[in-house]
Amino acid sequence: NSNFLSSDIATEFKGRGSVIHVLPLSFSEYTEGSHVTEAELWREYIETGGIPLVAQMSSKEEKISYLKSFCEETYLKDIIQHNGVRKKAELSDVFDVVASNIGTLVNPAKIANTFASVLNKKISDDTVTNFIDYFENAFVFSKAKRYSVKGRKYIGSPYKIYFEDVGVRNARLNFRQIEETHLMENIIYNELRYRGFTVDVGNVEINEKTDRTDVNGNVIYAQKSLEVDFIASFGDKKYYVQSALSMDDPQKSAQEKRSLNNIDDSFNKVIITKNGLNTTKDEKGIIVMDLFKFLRDGL
Repeated sequence: NSNFLSSDIATEFKGRGSVIHVLPLSFSEYTEGSHVTEAELWREYIETGGIPLVAQMSSKEEKISYLKSFCEETYLKDIIQHNGVRKKAELSDVFDVVASNIGTLVNPAKIANTFASVLNKKISDDTVTNFIDYFENAFVFSKAKRYSVKGRKYIGSPYKIYFEDVGVRNARLNFRQIEETHLMENIIYNELRYRGFTVDVGNVEINEKTDRTDVNGNVIYAQKSLEVDFIASFGDKKYYVQSALSMDDPQKSAQEKRSLNNIDDSFNKVIITKNGLNTTKDEKGIIVMDLFKFLRDGL
């Protein structure tokens, strides 16, 4: 593993080899042939993930033990050896920081500052970026770049990071942070990619009224940035996708729809929520779809 990553194949064989990217099991593959309810299997899946060998293990204890060993004995050791990493403790710390922050914007410069202020360690943001790239090249992480919907351009750093397998992420944190909201977002991101979509994080700039006025009594507007969880693109198809664990009250529903309502193009806008209900479409064309239907059938 450490001597020959898939990224080395193109260099080594120069067009004489091909790469097949084998992904962890999707949720629909994980549930195939099982007589257990989707809700029960979902609780397993968000905790121990979809690595096939792990999925076949009979006990939860065995799965947890394997995944924790996998993080330490395979991923970390192979990445250190392959890339000749000397700051081993710092690499391990970056692994922990990213695992704790799935679904939030990651800024290498801020991580470097945290090392200095909290851990009392000196590390440059370039080194943090390199460490993140090492994990991405080893298929531990996947980076989602930010895209300005109205500006039609990529924004650059910060970006979001998701795990190729949520079981690996949970194992890295010793299974202490099983937050369904963030894990569901990670799984939706992976599912979109499994189905062939290129997936970015959306950014929508709006001008919002404030309660302030200028010297002439005119209302002052402030620029605000709203987020769309995912922009999923495949050829000429595009979907704006929000992940919302629940939308139980009108205030939560309005919050989830806000960024979508401020996008004025004709592409589909979808909110995926865990409500167990049939798919609906509101008067503005926003589709609300149940999580398990999405994981079974796609968009």
